[in-house]
Amino acid sequence: RIDLVVGAPFYYSRSEGGAVYLYINSNGKFTKSTRLTGKPESRFGFALGNAGDLNKDGNHDLAIGAPYEDNGVVYIYLGTASGVKETPSQIIRASDLPNEIQNIKTFGYSLSGTHDMDQNGYPDLLVGAYESDATLLFRARPIIDIQTSVSGELSQIDPNREGCKDDPNSKLIQYNFEIYGLFCSSTSLSVKFGSTTDSDTPNIVERDISLRGNDVHSEHCSKEIVYLKDKSDIQNAVMFELTYSLIQKEPRMPTDGETLPDINKLPILNQEEAHRKKVITSRALTFDGYA
Repeated sequence: RIDLVVGAPFYYSRSEGGAVYLYINSNGKFTKSTRLTGKPESRFGFALGNAGDLNKDGNHDLAIGAPYEDNGVVYIYLGTASGVKETPSQIIRASDLPNEIQNIKTFGYSLSGTHDMDQNGYPDLLVGAYESDATLLFRARPIIDIQTSVSGELSQIDPNREGCKDDPNSKLIQYNFEIYGLFCSSTSLSVKFGSTTDSDTPNIVERDISLRGNDVHSEHCSKEIVYLKDKSDIQNAVMFELTYSLIQKEPRMPTDGETLPDINKLPILNQEEAHRKKVITSRALTFDGYA
């Protein structure tokens, strides 16, 4: 099925400047499903680009240029089976580029996606900057899928029971839970897990996990014991949060003539799964150079 995306960069209102309309192909007829708008005077939608499937969910993603929003901005929208998500997954601003090229103007004037320039299996994006006579390459980073689950004594906590089998001599109320993480990756990675309760003085537990080798499909389990010092409030639920993040340095811009860094060693977390679990994420597209 081939859908249709239409840019209207000269559309304006008091609070908007530029619009993009997505029409879904339904049995050969196009039906408008989504309207996206930009900031005033930005000419949002001046350039449109099929960004390819950046997050490997089976749907093509959309790049939209707004070359007159400051010195230029490119918005990345993730595709879905019914169109695109209306909130951009990534916003690439000319002002956020490395210091060496922050004088770039009309960034996002033209876009060209779907090209796998470094042959790592992910589509890259070329961004044109007309007034600076430049083209910039943004390479897509490999996606890491981490699926988490929690099990244990979570349904009911007996306020009259002290200790547990792992610490039977304790005089405090306790309960146990186990954190499971399933890692799916085609590259080596290091992950930091953290869990914390919602009390005034939470106990933060962190674990660093290193996985090496290709085609990593590994499960990690961590068992934690929680001690409750105050048993006066037995009505409200005990809340805790699980977070995880990759342990790695952000890539730097190579100097002229320097070999580009191996993008496969700079993966990011699957943003859809990460946002659902309130997890720290990184950028899907990373800048490498311009011509």
